[in-house]
Amino acid sequence: MEQLLSRATEQDPEWQTINVRLPTTQDQQVTVAVDGGYRGQPQLRSTLVLDKETAEVQTLTTFSDQSAGQRLRSWLRFAHTGEFYDVGGQTATDPNRAS
Repeated sequence: MEQLLSRATEQDPEWQTINVRLPTTQDQQVTVAVDGGYRGQPQLRSTLVLDKETAEVQTLTTFSDQSAGQRLRSWLRFAHTGEFYDVGGQTATDPNRAS
């Protein structure tokens, strides 16, 4: 696990969060999501698929590698929940939050 996390932090030394999908004993690969931003910044996310034994990068997918539809969906998700606009946006999208 240490080798896998080390490889993930090499992808983005300024990372904020790293999520690892724990592999089963049969899995040969591990999926790691590296987020270099804060809420509402999908353009700073990337996904690595690493070899479970060697931690070599099998695939790397960044925001710009996604289709236009996937990128739009990522932005709309944060706009919809108000996270893109921080506290003001969250308050506007959740009337209970203002009270």
